[in-house]
Amino acid sequence: MRKFLLSLMCVVSAFCIARADSGDIAIGVQMGHGSKHNQIGLGAKVQVGFTDELRLEPSFNYFFRQDHVATWDVDLNLHYMFDVADSFSIYPLAGIFVSNWDYEHINDSDTRFGANLGGGAEYAITDVVSLTGELKYMLTGDYRQLVTSLGVTFKF
Repeated sequence: MRKFLLSLMCVVSAFCIARADSGDIAIGVQMGHGSKHNQIGLGAKVQVGFTDELRLEPSFNYFFRQDHVATWDVDLNLHYMFDVADSFSIYPLAGIFVSNWDYEHINDSDTRFGANLGGGAEYAITDVVSLTGELKYMLTGDYRQLVTSLGVTFKF
């Protein structure tokens, strides 16, 4: 099941990137904080717009080792954009993720699959560069984590 979900995420991401028209793709970097182990992380993302309101965002994040735990996750989130002002938008998000937790002190790791729920905001500095902020709640079985992030994106 895990391999199937990860493969599905990769196929959907590749399809979206291949299908998007010029001007509908943005790439970005972000810095975040994971609440579960108080970890700081860095990530990269691709945003693919299908309409003015709807976009898909696959992303990868790595959270640095804290309390003997390092984490990475791959997300596939859907955003619905609301223009609040000329250069400012907000959006709810929903999606899926796969994450891996590497426990150094017991020499073990754990992979989890789950759902993301949250929201974000985007401020367009220029037609090409935007600043982003996001709150995302990662949910799966017995695991919960709030991830906050700030980033910058560049549109093509």
